[in-house]
Amino acid sequence: MIYLSSTASGSKKSAGIVAHRGSAPPFPLPVRWGAEGWLPLARPGSCIVYQRGGVFAKIHRDYRGFRQERDALLRFAPLLGQLPELLDSDAEHRALLLAARPGMHPADDAPKPAAAAGRWLARLHALPAPNDDTLDLSEALALRLASTCRRAEVLGLPTDAVRRGFGNPAQFAGLPRVWCHRDYRPANWLWDEHAGLSVIDLEHTRVDAAEVDLVKLTTEHWAQRPGARQAFLDGYGPTRSGCWAAVYSLSWLHGLATLCWGHRHKDPLLIGLGERVLSLLEATPRPRY
Repeated sequence: MIYLSSTASGSKKSAGIVAHRGSAPPFPLPVRWGAEGWLPLARPGSCIVYQRGGVFAKIHRDYRGFRQERDALLRFAPLLGQLPELLDSDAEHRALLLAARPGMHPADDAPKPAAAAGRWLARLHALPAPNDDTLDLSEALALRLASTCRRAEVLGLPTDAVRRGFGNPAQFAGLPRVWCHRDYRPANWLWDEHAGLSVIDLEHTRVDAAEVDLVKLTTEHWAQRPGARQAFLDGYGPTRSGCWAAVYSLSWLHGLATLCWGHRHKDPLLIGLGERVLSLLEATPRPRY
């Protein structure tokens, strides 16, 4: 864990940065945000988060995550609301300054937050989205599957069951890409009885298959919580024909990608999650709808 400091002792100042030396890689904050009073909240991963009062500083490890979250907040806050206010951003340091939203993470089985999350996602998916990719969605997903399987094979992980479980990428042929959160789950929702739902952590947001946003809910949350699933879908509204077969296919990809990430980063929590997702899928028949 790293701690910010404005003192000369043990600190390093360069390129507009104030950062405390430590054993973890530094995630520096822009000097104009000040160095006093920040408390680290998240372990280093794709980003690290600091809090000072009602303000959060989020520093991304890579520029892509920074750009996607910044752009999503700028694009969707006026259209959808229920997102953190972007107070400032710094591209040089991949840093976002965000105002806190009211609420707490809801319980996985709470129906009111689930219904509100379904309504918010339906609005996101309905927004106009660019469909200027030169690859059809089926071709893009075939490449994604092949790439993930190659990474798994390098790690010595089996992929035959995943290839079979994913099935024919042609099932996605001709489908439009829509705006997706791509990490949509209760850990990225806040619920307040007065303010309602807030959605956070948009660093993965981009256009994709709509069913991507149902994968983590289906594989990690809904198996033992049918009431929350029904509440969410009541809020979301009708799904297209073939939706749940597509979720099933994409879930195999999610499980293997999670397992690969866990092994590459020696993260036992993600290794366990990837294994649980794949085990669940092996025990689940492919939906026909």
